[in-house]
Amino acid sequence: MRNCRYCKKNILNDDFYKRNLKNMTDSIIHRGPDDEGHEYFQNCFLGFRRLAIVDLSKDGHQPMYSDTKNECIVFNGEIYGYRDLKKEISEYTFKSNTDTEVILALYQKYGSELPKHLNGMFSVAIWDEEKQQLFCVRDRFGEKPFYYATGKNSEFIFASEIKAILATGLVDKELNDEAVSHFLRHSYINGHQSIYKNIKVLPPASQLVYKNGEIEISQYWNLPAEELNITENDAIQKFKSLVDKSVEKQLIADVKVGAFLSGGLDSGTLVALSSRYNSNLTTLGFEYQGEWNEMPEARSISQKYNTNHKEVSLKDEEIPNLLVELLKKLDEPLADTAILATYTICEEAAKNMTVVITGNAGDELFGGYKWYQKEKEILDKGSANPSFLTFYKIGSTASEKIGFRKGQNYFLDKIFRAKFPDIVSYQKEKVHSNFTKKETALLLKSNTEYEHLYDFPLDKTNLNTPMKWISPILFREIIW
Repeated sequence: MRNCRYCKKNILNDDFYKRNLKNMTDSIIHRGPDDEGHEYFQNCFLGFRRLAIVDLSKDGHQPMYSDTKNECIVFNGEIYGYRDLKKEISEYTFKSNTDTEVILALYQKYGSELPKHLNGMFSVAIWDEEKQQLFCVRDRFGEKPFYYATGKNSEFIFASEIKAILATGLVDKELNDEAVSHFLRHSYINGHQSIYKNIKVLPPASQLVYKNGEIEISQYWNLPAEELNITENDAIQKFKSLVDKSVEKQLIADVKVGAFLSGGLDSGTLVALSSRYNSNLTTLGFEYQGEWNEMPEARSISQKYNTNHKEVSLKDEEIPNLLVELLKKLDEPLADTAILATYTICEEAAKNMTVVITGNAGDELFGGYKWYQKEKEILDKGSANPSFLTFYKIGSTASEKIGFRKGQNYFLDKIFRAKFPDIVSYQKEKVHSNFTKKETALLLKSNTEYEHLYDFPLDKTNLNTPMKWISPILFREIIW
C-alpha cells in the first residue's frame, strides 16, 4: 500500500495538480498494482496505489473516508493486532475488515495521541477537513518510508518514494552534499536524510502536522532510557515470548505468506515459529557460490519443518543487466552487495506470494557481527594512550623487521586501542567506514559532513550502545 499527495490552498479546480497527482501514483505502480485511488478536497489532494494484504475486497480501497466523512486517510503498512483494537472501539461504525479503518477510528478517539496506540510498520497521512490540517505519522523504527518536500509554488508534497515527488516537476534535483558525504564514509544514506537537498525525510517515531502552510514535527517515542534489570533466564523467556507473539501477529493476512530461509539462526528461528501457525509455509533461499552457500543448512531446516522450499541463484553473466535494472529502481545509492541476492529472491517471491517473513536485523540487534566482538574486546582490555601512537608504530615496524612476531602483535594491539580507545570511537570511525573525513573532503572538494545526533546518551562503557545505534538505519526499507 503506497501513498502520495499534495496540500495547497484552493487547488480543487486546478487540472494541473490533478494531472500531477496521477503522475505521482503512476510512478509507483510497482508498489501497489492491485488498485488506485484519488480524492480531491479544496485544499488537499490524496493519491494511492494499493497492495492488498488484509481484506482483499473493494472495502479496502484508499484513500478511505471515516464514518463521518470528515477524515480521509492514505496508509502504507500493517497494524499488528488490529482486530483486537477494533473490539475496543465500539462507538465507531465499521464498514470494512481493514486495519486502515481501525486507524481512522483511533484518530477520531485519540487525535494527536494516535501513534501511541499503534503497533506495526506504518506510514500514515490523515486529512482532517474540519480542522483543515494534515496529520502524518511514521512507525517507531522507520520501516515504512515517508518523504516530503515543499514545491516551487509552496505546495506540501509527500510520497512513499522519492521518484513520486520528482514526478511532479515541482522539486529541484539538487544533491544533498551532507548525504553524499555520509554515504561515502559509511556506505548508506542516513535514515534522517535523503540524497536530495530539497526532499526531506520524516524521521522514525515522529509525527508531522501541516496546517496553514506551516510544518510542525515532533517525536512521539524513543528507546527506553533504562535497561531491564532481570536475570538471564528471565530475559530468554521474555524474548521467546515476544518473538513468538510478533511472528503470530505478522502472519495475519488474506494472501499467501512465505519466509526467506538462508540457513542461519535468525531465519531458521522464524521459520520454526512460523510453521506453528502456517502448515503450508513456502520458504525461499538464495544459493551463493563457494563458502557463502548456506543452502544445505536451509534444506535441512525446511525438511524438519516440512516447508515447500525453493531456491534461486545468479549466474555471473546475469549480474551486469541485473545491476542496471536494480539501479533504475533505487531512489538512492546503497553500497551493499547483498542487494543483488535480495532483489533476485524478492522477484521470485512476488510471483506467488505477497507477504514474506525475514530474519533481517538479527545480527545487528543481537551482536552477531564481528565488530561487536571487537567492541567487547575494547571494553575488556581498555584503551591505550593515543599520545604514544607514534612510538607504538615504530615498535611494530621494528618488531616486524627482526621477526619478533610476539612483539609486533603487542604493538599492533596498542596501535588499535590508541586509535579506537572506546566503543563509540570504534563504531564511528571503523564500522561501516570507507573513506576518512580527509579523503571524503578531497572527493567532494568540500568539508561538508553529517554527524547524526542520537536521542540517547552514547555510553562508552555499555555494549548496548552500538546495538541501539544501528536501529535508526537498520529498518530503512529497500524500495524496488
